Amino acid sequence: MRPGTFFMRAALTSNTSKLASSTAKIAESFFLTLKLELIYDDDWHTHSELEFALFEYIEVFYNRQRLHSTINYNIPEQYYRAHGTTLITM
Repeated sequence: MRPGTFFMRAALTSNTSKLASSTAKIAESFFLTLKLELIYDDDWHTHSELEFALFEYIEVFYNRQRLHSTINYNIPEQYYRAHGTTLITM
């Protein structure tokens, strides 16, 4: 092993772990918000009702209307347009 290789691998592993942890926190926060704002509020009679409500919540409300604290309380679509990046949608 070359000198410094161990430390480079340790740093890479640490950075990868931080990224994974950060991504997991974002996903956890999203699903908590989804449950609180949509799922727990209503009784769904069919799978298709829930599927339509999920699509509408994410594509219409969450991405285009809801303010997000991680982007300084902006709406994602406007934030990404203003910063020259794209919002990934399905």
